[in-house]
Amino acid sequence: MKTLVQTRSAGRLELILKEGPAKKLSKERDNLTLWHDVMPGLTPKIHSFSAEGAKASLLLEHLPGETFEAMLRERPWHEVLHALTAIQEKLVQIWTRSQSGERVAPRFLRQLSSRFTDVAAAHPELCPRDARNDPEAGASFPHPIEQLLPYDERVEAPFSVFIHGDFNIDNVLYDLHSGEVRFIDVHRSMMMDYVQDVSVFLVSLFRMQSLTAPARRRVHATMSSFFSFASAHAQRAHDTSFHRRLALGLARSFATSTRFVLDRELARSMFSRSRYILARLAEAYPAGRASDLELTREVLLG
Repeated sequence: MKTLVQTRSAGRLELILKEGPAKKLSKERDNLTLWHDVMPGLTPKIHSFSAEGAKASLLLEHLPGETFEAMLRERPWHEVLHALTAIQEKLVQIWTRSQSGERVAPRFLRQLSSRFTDVAAAHPELCPRDARNDPEAGASFPHPIEQLLPYDERVEAPFSVFIHGDFNIDNVLYDLHSGEVRFIDVHRSMMMDYVQDVSVFLVSLFRMQSLTAPARRRVHATMSSFFSFASAHAQRAHDTSFHRRLALGLARSFATSTRFVLDRELARSMFSRSRYILARLAEAYPAGRASDLELTREVLLG
């Protein structure tokens, strides 16, 4: 739970009070410290932390700016483009500064498997119990996942970077006055494959709801631009397995994000895109053609 509080000890200073499980907030406190080393000023400053038993509270600096989601909904297109460019430039700085030569396997399908029960609980109509192990059924998931687990285990990023870990468009702030990009809610940050943040960001754009036709075109243009940016970075970094990992990351994020979507048609569309990626990979992997697949534009914008 977040609460905006004010103190007058140094004028009008706005702070955010977060209260919740001690394990989660302790992790966020630790990650905020790590982010300060990687990119000072990117994340909120810690004012205080206290824990008692299983509960904790974290008092943080309240950062100026708007979420990128709010900007997409409300701001003129040229301001959205300024924000998107700034976000992309900041990501390159982070990825470059924190890059380690240690290879990492993101294991996106294992992440999906671990959240499948939550997906089924949120949208049982997508995952009927009697269809889950039937490869011919329209809502089958475990069959292609099990088939692709060896592939998922072997696909590695050639390096690791410090990622946000929950890089949704409502966890990125942009300040129109200063031009600064900031990150919030960093309790899942870690050294990992940057493709995880890329896939989460793209799917969080896709799942924006209650959009007019012009707003949806803006979202599509943003997804296309961000995909081109990430692809260009991968090429510069000689990351030859980028598209394979991104396909797996999108399959994971499309499916797991449905548990946050109330619109059943949108959830069905996301779930279907995840299944489509897995089906294409399941066809290509045994034939040794998985490295040729580039599904991102097709599943995001098709």
